[in-house]
Amino acid sequence: MPAHMVDYDFHRAQTMTTLNSLEDYCNTMKSALELAQRRDQARVVKRFGRLTSKKIDHLFPPLGEEGFGTVKIDKRVFDTWQAYEKHAKRFFEMPSQVRYSMMILIFIVFETRAKALCQELKRRRPHIPHTIECYRDGIVKRIKLFLGQEACRVSVPPNIWEEIECLQKVRNCLVHADGLITESDNQQFLQQLAKKKIGFSIDESGRAEIDFLLCRRMVKSVRAFFVSVFKCGAFGSATFKTRPVNKFPPELWDIYERIREDVPY
Repeated sequence: MPAHMVDYDFHRAQTMTTLNSLEDYCNTMKSALELAQRRDQARVVKRFGRLTSKKIDHLFPPLGEEGFGTVKIDKRVFDTWQAYEKHAKRFFEMPSQVRYSMMILIFIVFETRAKALCQELKRRRPHIPHTIECYRDGIVKRIKLFLGQEACRVSVPPNIWEEIECLQKVRNCLVHADGLITESDNQQFLQQLAKKKIGFSIDESGRAEIDFLLCRRMVKSVRAFFVSVFKCGAFGSATFKTRPVNKFPPELWDIYERIREDVPY
């Protein structure tokens, strides 16, 4: 290979660009939510003082034994309650919902790119006996079985598989059980996971609580999965020289990199 040429693998680049965008999205949402919470909290404190749920409940007349009914409420009190409710939703509910959706998105990215990776390996190595479609288990199990074929010649460390399976179980709880641990098929696993203090916990109502710490951990684990397969599978990159795929002169590569840094995703 001439000294002025470098290897460049479009499949690997597409996957890594997707993961970079995913990581940037997680960091951006975290910063945006923290900023929104600070601004909203400052507005509420400035207008109504430091409110607590006990203070708000104290302002309302007691309802009947049934717990519902129609009561007369001073408009200023009602405005105060609405402001607090709006603040509570932004401060507690919305961040939780965003983190739920983020975990689901991380799994979608993993599933999409991992399936594409298996198809690409089969295309590059036609002698691999089975395609990913031959297996009928869950998606993570199917990917694991496909990559476990001897003809694939790839290896993923067991600890990375454990992280990917953890991501799948958390995602399944959020999607199929709306975060309720007791309704999840992996109740015991999730209860043990909550004890590890890695950004996953269970609130008083028995619902999963996701922290950005877990989101970042899962993005890192997904990245480690793909990097491991790319290295074992001899996929090319800007520096990988074992298997030439597409060749870019370094000067063009440098221009591409500078342009990419200035263009938002």
